[in-house]
Amino acid sequence: MSVPEIEVLPIFPLDQVLLPGSPLPLRIFEPRYKQMIDDCYLDRTPFGVCLAHPHLDVMGWRAPFQYGCSAVFDEVDELGSNLALLARGHRRFEILEIIPPVLEPMVGGDVFPSVDELMEQAIAEDESASTGKLYIRARVRWLEQVSGSLPSARWRKILHHWQDWMMELVAAMGIPVDANDIDTAALQPDEEPTASRLYDFTKAIAADGHDLQQILRAQTVEAIAEVIDVVVQRRPPDFQELDFTLESE
Repeated sequence: MSVPEIEVLPIFPLDQVLLPGSPLPLRIFEPRYKQMIDDCYLDRTPFGVCLAHPHLDVMGWRAPFQYGCSAVFDEVDELGSNLALLARGHRRFEILEIIPPVLEPMVGGDVFPSVDELMEQAIAEDESASTGKLYIRARVRWLEQVSGSLPSARWRKILHHWQDWMMELVAAMGIPVDANDIDTAALQPDEEPTASRLYDFTKAIAADGHDLQQILRAQTVEAIAEVIDVVVQRRPPDFQELDFTLESE
């Protein structure tokens, strides 16, 4: 087995889980994330996206969960004083150690100081801040590529559970539905499902942050499928929480 790669990665905690291959549109206005995007874009390096922890913090900033996914740039545009970017999930990682930012959050105010002003403030308080950043960083271990395969019979069973789940969901919306109206044929690939196909399938189910964290950390295709199967056998939520758009591989 190869030795896991370890490196320092900028971390962007969000209220969502990014999976490999998934698009990530962002509008950047906070100085710390402007600094992060400038650093990454100029150096052509990725940044890490993690689900933000609801109860833990790092110097007042929301702390990331342990597992995340790196993001690479597709597009970056300036919108006045803000940045609009489109990134895409690339590679999974595990956080080994958090590197705190140099400043705590500012309280109040609608106008943000510039990155230079904040760094000057941090250095005035502690000279060692000159080597730090306004954003959270972490020492991360890159996870190995997802392995294994999923037998077609297993995939069909999951699709059957998803069909039942969809019928219950649509019925709850007051729409008459028959099993034949929920066509799973388009979701059945010619070959055994890959990890990327299963990642894409999560858009059609009500996976919450905990579910997606389990999917993100899964090391095998079967482990991903197991989480999906558990989710689609739960009672469906409000239909407005779902995204029914599936992308083909």
